[in-house]
Amino acid sequence: MFSRLSLVVPGCCGALPAKSTSLAHFDPAIAKLSLWSYLARADRTPAVSGFHQQLATLFGHDSANAVSQPASSVAWAALHHLAESGEADDKIWLHADPVCMQADMDHAILFDAHSLQLRDDEADQLLAELNAHFAQDGITLQRYSASIWYLSIDTHTNFSTHALHEVIGRNVNQFMPMGEDAGVWKRFMNEAQMLLHMSEVNQQREARGHLPVNSIWLWGEGRLPRRDYKPSDQPFDNVISANPGARGLAKLRLMNSTALPDNFSDFIRQSDQGSHVMLVLDALFNSLSYADIAQWQQQLVELHQQWLQPLLVYCFQHKISLDLYPCNGIRYHLQARQRYRVWRRGHLHEHLVLHE
Repeated sequence: MFSRLSLVVPGCCGALPAKSTSLAHFDPAIAKLSLWSYLARADRTPAVSGFHQQLATLFGHDSANAVSQPASSVAWAALHHLAESGEADDKIWLHADPVCMQADMDHAILFDAHSLQLRDDEADQLLAELNAHFAQDGITLQRYSASIWYLSIDTHTNFSTHALHEVIGRNVNQFMPMGEDAGVWKRFMNEAQMLLHMSEVNQQREARGHLPVNSIWLWGEGRLPRRDYKPSDQPFDNVISANPGARGLAKLRLMNSTALPDNFSDFIRQSDQGSHVMLVLDALFNSLSYADIAQWQQQLVELHQQWLQPLLVYCFQHKISLDLYPCNGIRYHLQARQRYRVWRRGHLHEHLVLHE
């Protein structure tokens, strides 16, 4: 039985766009969630904002070995590759994820794989066409899934990128690669766009009414940082998550990592490995990236029923110390004795974060 739980739930408190968010228009079921009462009874301390930033901080990640990135950035592509392949190397890894860029006035708006419904056979054909062209440059793209693509290079390069989730639904011109070698990678993206535009796969997709895969998005560049960790350095005894970033960080720190189970009951059965467990529930993350308020509400109600409500009750009943991280700049600390703070009733508007 674990005695401490670090629960990372990006998006359970927003942030939602202020211009299109009115509490009066929310589904009444959202305001009635018991989550707000639990948060009202919790002790609050500052934390970092942003899902990826919160993960890196909780794992004590040192990004000093990243490739020409700001000090706060992390080599996510290398960590994701480690999580999915189990292979650690000294290569520089980049995400080269399939996307669709749609023209909008004088710029292009990006849509990621969640909008594409890309099949495995389509991904294989597109990658084969790209690799046939870029073989002369010594570049080979590979995929973990239809929507997650990678490439690796052996030599140092000086550029920086923006994470894919930061660009979804936004003007891509503001987020292109930067740095001394950025021009090389912009040309690479332009060549890929021309090849994808001519692909028969996209012609067939558009004939079926689907968005074309007309570009790739480079992000998360860097090498794996050092792996000289000791057992005493492990911040968690078990990390339970479907997120490749969390699983990659766990593997880097030589921690036990377990796939996210289907439901709360299965989680309880498999969470007896150690006293401090991290659980990552990131189902809300994509709807926030698209600023899809209706989908966010529906998913939050489902997540609350299937996970959050039974988890919170279980932690109170079994006197488990709980740290909840909505990735909004606040850590909520809950202990069993705080159930008696009944005067703190909690309301949606007290915890919901809005942004411009």
